[in-house]
Amino acid sequence: MVNLYSAAYTKGESRDRDAKECDWKNEISMRRKGKSGNRRHWCIKASSGNLKYQADGGGHNPCLGFTPWIIGGGISVHDKVKDYPGKNTNYRGALVGLKCSGATLTDANLRSWSGNNQMLTAGVNDNRGGFKSLYEQAVFGVEVAQGRTDGYCSDIQNLNKVIHKDGGTCFSTIKNEVERKNQGILFCAKNPKDKKCACINTAKSGFVDFCKKNSNLPGCSEVVKGIKEFEKAGLQSATGLFGNADCIVPGICSGDVYQPVSPVPACANKNAICNQVMNLENVTAAADLKAVQGCNINFEAEQKKKDAPPPPPPPSDASPPPSDASPPPSKEEEEPSKTPTESGMPQSPGGVSRVQMGIGSLVSCCSIIILIIIIMMTRKK
Repeated sequence: MVNLYSAAYTKGESRDRDAKECDWKNEISMRRKGKSGNRRHWCIKASSGNLKYQADGGGHNPCLGFTPWIIGGGISVHDKVKDYPGKNTNYRGALVGLKCSGATLTDANLRSWSGNNQMLTAGVNDNRGGFKSLYEQAVFGVEVAQGRTDGYCSDIQNLNKVIHKDGGTCFSTIKNEVERKNQGILFCAKNPKDKKCACINTAKSGFVDFCKKNSNLPGCSEVVKGIKEFEKAGLQSATGLFGNADCIVPGICSGDVYQPVSPVPACANKNAICNQVMNLENVTAAADLKAVQGCNINFEAEQKKKDAPPPPPPPSDASPPPSDASPPPSKEEEEPSKTPTESGMPQSPGGVSRVQMGIGSLVSCCSIIILIIIIMMTRKK
């Protein structure tokens, strides 16, 4: 339970009772009335409906629904307006300053308070700047002269909680982009299993190894599945081909997720992935991969090209043209061996002239005769 703070106002002569003295702990005097020596205070209790949350006297008690405590204000015994800490800086000069104690901060209460005029109108000026209604104090916290309250959204664990009737969360109330990212990172450091941490979980350097070790985390479960699908289709290992998680799970950092300080770019290696798919023997194995849907590949047509038989080789220039005709006769067949020698003598089929053959025969006969004569002369001796 926390304390909320509000200025309180009165309307006309409305009061709870007249008394010589008010209960200064639980009441304030809005005026003294009567003759000198018999003046009486117009007393209003801290919980009275005669205290209003609107400066014009409209509404009801600012602390309705909580336990009210008077911080200060009212009229003194000398008919002087009492001062109190933070009267002008926090409570905007109101006659009364109230502390509304016992506020229970839950997302359900905040959703209810987001449509309550009292919670949206009553409030104080924060020492850190600007007016804070009771609802805003409950959401963001407040600091006044009497103390400080931390709001519901100051707890990083509540970042995703719906705190407004229109569906707004603590995160959606943060307008500064840098602060939004910082809060998302802090949240995911403590709550990595939250589905909104899918991008931050996979935006780390070495995200592949991290995800393999933490495959149950949002984002990582999709990355690990994507890697298996790539490898099953025959693509290279993700560690060697891809630059970031968007190459494996396109759009992983899109939608209602917390963002890292540096935005994760769209896959820079899309062409490498598409080219690798086109080089697969089974192109259709990658047809269902989300990462290749942007490749604009007609998988059926490309697979038909892969499966088609290769065309016959073109005819060689050295090969004779096909023909049914018999080959032309050779030169030797056309011209029998009748070519004369340089001496003009006809040659035998072996290339020896007839004269040469005759001379050879004569020499052989002479040699035989001489041999016979020598044998006979040897016997006579």
